[in-house]
Amino acid sequence: MFRMTAVLFWIFFSYSGSAYASNTLFGGTNQLESGLRMVQSTGRAVIQDADAVSEAREMALEDALYYAALKGGAKIDGYSAVDEQTALSETIIVRPATEILDYHIISEIQDDTHYEIIIEAVIGDMTVSGCQNRPVSHITLFKPAFKLGHDVPNWLSQSPAYMVRKLAVNLSNQSQLRVQDARHTQAAEAQYGDRNLYDYRTLTSGRVAMKNGDIGVVTTVQIEMDSTRKLLSKTHFMDVMLTSSFISASGQRMAENIEDSFRIRLSQDHMLRTVSVLSHEKREVVASLLADAVDIHAAKLADKLICMPLRDTLKRNKDALYVDVGAMQGVTRNHIAVAKGLDNPMTFLKVTSTDSRMARLMPLDNRIDASRLEGLEVTFLEFDK
Repeated sequence: MFRMTAVLFWIFFSYSGSAYASNTLFGGTNQLESGLRMVQSTGRAVIQDADAVSEAREMALEDALYYAALKGGAKIDGYSAVDEQTALSETIIVRPATEILDYHIISEIQDDTHYEIIIEAVIGDMTVSGCQNRPVSHITLFKPAFKLGHDVPNWLSQSPAYMVRKLAVNLSNQSQLRVQDARHTQAAEAQYGDRNLYDYRTLTSGRVAMKNGDIGVVTTVQIEMDSTRKLLSKTHFMDVMLTSSFISASGQRMAENIEDSFRIRLSQDHMLRTVSVLSHEKREVVASLLADAVDIHAAKLADKLICMPLRDTLKRNKDALYVDVGAMQGVTRNHIAVAKGLDNPMTFLKVTSTDSRMARLMPLDNRIDASRLEGLEVTFLEFDK
């Protein structure tokens, strides 16, 4: 039986006393890309006779799956063999470098001689996607906490407020972040989701609100004094600790924090008064060092917020599945999401349409009953398109 298959070169001659060399090559455009991709591919097979239609269908589907996997990259193994007469033979095997995580059939076409299947598949490696690279993250900066040691100089008392203000400016300048400045509001006083939607305060004076998909940030600035003694001198330091914690749209504290510690030299007591006076850092220098500390913390915080996965709970309206996150969080049509549960460890879904705060989804495998997915948590996956 003759069959058109994907590229597979197998040229192998076995000789006694042969020597072998093996190389694994990754070529230019065939290199494996990180993350997940959704691709389309077509498979075709010859129908040998009227009783072999089902067999031809299986062969066409197999080819379509193989070509889909190849679109994520090819792994090429090359072998060389030299026999006793120095005759050289070579073997080249082309294999997909990615996995097919899920697929569904778009169309099937059958004529008198061929069977053709077009599929849409999710390819890649789930373990590669460490950062979701959210296109848009909505964050709310809540009232910070300041902790100052009793021996902190008076001229440093306003430093925590300055640092938090600069942090808000730095985050607002990030193109992927949308910042709601609520530094006058305690996190416990905010409205989360649809809770307390019609309470007295919300209806009269308004209330800071967080919607599904948003992330709250509470920053703590702690400043303590420390000193070290060495021979005839004593050096004074200021220890600055910046900690930012996260709050989900449901009002729950999230486990991960961003923490940074900095030590700034302020002055040195020496037996020579002139040396002691000259060793004092200028206040402008200390302010500049505090600004640098904020820049470092803000960069880490922004990276964390952009990398955080976007999650929500699947709801159902008649036969349609939807979530309460949408275009405002960067969700677009054909985005892929994954739900964990049911009989399979992962169920992939595709976004069919979006509104500003809602996205409608359907299982990539159309054999799955959508009603069974209601109530499962879904995570949106970002990938190279």
